[in-house]
Amino acid sequence: MTGATPPPRPARTLADEVGRGLADTALELATWALATVVLVGVPVLLGYLLEGWPGAVVGGAVGLVLLAVTWVALVLVASRSLVELIARRRR
Repeated sequence: MTGATPPPRPARTLADEVGRGLADTALELATWALATVVLVGVPVLLGYLLEGWPGAVVGGAVGLVLLAVTWVALVLVASRSLVELIARRRR
C-alpha cells in the first residue's frame, strides 16, 4: 500500500516560506547590529583611548561614515546581503 506522496498543502508551504523569510530577516538584522558595534565601537574605543572624550566623538563620527559607506556599497549599489557576503566567503 505504497502510493504517491500527496503534494504539500498550500497553507503549510506558505507558512514555511514566511518562517524562512522571518528567519532570514532576523539574521540580517543581527548581522548589521554586529557590524554596527564593530564599525562604530572600535573607532570610538580607539579615539577614547588616544584622546579621551573628544577622540571618542570623532571616532564615532568616523565609524558612522564607515557604516554608511558599507551599507550604501552593499545594499544600494550591489544589492547584496551582508549575511550572503559572509556566508559566501566561508565556503
